[in-house]
Amino acid sequence: MTPNACPTCGATIDPARAPVARVRAGKVVTFCSLACAERSADEVASAAAAPSPPKPDPGAARDALAVASPGYPPHRTSARASRRRRIIALSSAMLIGGMAITIISAFSPSTPTNVRAASPGDAAERAATSPRPTQARMAASDPGAADTDTETDSEAGPRTPEQLYRDAQQVLEEFIGSPSPRIQRVAAMAWSRLGPDSASVAIERLAALLKAESSELGRIEIAYALARAGDPRGLEVLRDALKQDRRDIRLDAARALVQLGDDSGERVLQRMLKLRHHKLGAAGLLARLGDEDGVEVLRETAADEGTSKELAMRATVALGRAGDDSVRDRLVEILGILEHGSYHVGAADALAALGDRAAVPALERQLALPALRVRAALGLRRLGESVALDDLAAALDQGGDAARISAAEAILILTGPEELAELD
Repeated sequence: MTPNACPTCGATIDPARAPVARVRAGKVVTFCSLACAERSADEVASAAAAPSPPKPDPGAARDALAVASPGYPPHRTSARASRRRRIIALSSAMLIGGMAITIISAFSPSTPTNVRAASPGDAAERAATSPRPTQARMAASDPGAADTDTETDSEAGPRTPEQLYRDAQQVLEEFIGSPSPRIQRVAAMAWSRLGPDSASVAIERLAALLKAESSELGRIEIAYALARAGDPRGLEVLRDALKQDRRDIRLDAARALVQLGDDSGERVLQRMLKLRHHKLGAAGLLARLGDEDGVEVLRETAADEGTSKELAMRATVALGRAGDDSVRDRLVEILGILEHGSYHVGAADALAALGDRAAVPALERQLALPALRVRAALGLRRLGESVALDDLAAALDQGGDAARISAAEAILILTGPEELAELD
């Protein structure tokens, strides 16, 4: 997958593993940090409140031109009509010529092959008979073994959750050997969810990548994965980042610590409550720690009739993520309004945090999008929802590297031990 640029600061980011994703105008937009996402949301809200400039009137423009150039209408009209006749004549000739070629091709003995458009059934048949990437690699070294495996899979039918769980780990292990450091990092972060007993190789690769990483925001991302896997080296890096001069680094480190259930960044977040661009984001993280100041800011914003709809919905989503059951009905309402589509991701995530199955349809739709797939899998597993795995199994075997890695991580979450879904 080609790296994207953060729309706020221009930094290069991996769209499948970006720290923050938002939906803008029906598209998933990824940001390099929570600070950039907060600034972008404020700019969108300000733009929505500003009056739209009047649209130009083409007819008025033509009338003005006609007044300025008295000879304009007849000369231009005649020229247009002439050009239109030539275009019609040329199109007709091309159409007749094309029909002739089609008839000749259909009956000519020199084209015996029966060519027809591929149907969905054909695509399914090709997918069913094509070996998975792991089988293709086996065929290169041992054709007999690959044939036996293909025949066994065909007889057994769809893979069981247990088989998919093993295949997902195999895919991640293969990608850790990628020549791309970015793909190595994404695969190792996904596999490290399994902890030191099952993913020691991934954890050591993350530790090596952490030493080589020059970007402070990149180091926070890697450190979070290490800390989530129980490695103390990650927690140490995150706590040290709270002392950095850059505000966005401190905010991202505090966010990672909150996701781990660690309150080391609480003081940093308290200070950011005084900053307009970071106030709401800091309040949401503080609320997840049970901080009353953060909860109060969110409730005031959600109830303020003078605030924008966007800010009110952000505050509502943050309250839901913090476990405030009073916003449950409002979150369901947000999911049901098409024009609020940019907030469906957050609303579904918040409802999942509240244990409300009203989030399931939205989460199942998000499961099909590589950038949202892991977050959706976390919500579905936390709700104890039974999920059809056919689409994820197909995504595991084909597509871009980052998309296959996100499918593998989602499969681990949905089919592995329940504790894999405890942390983001």
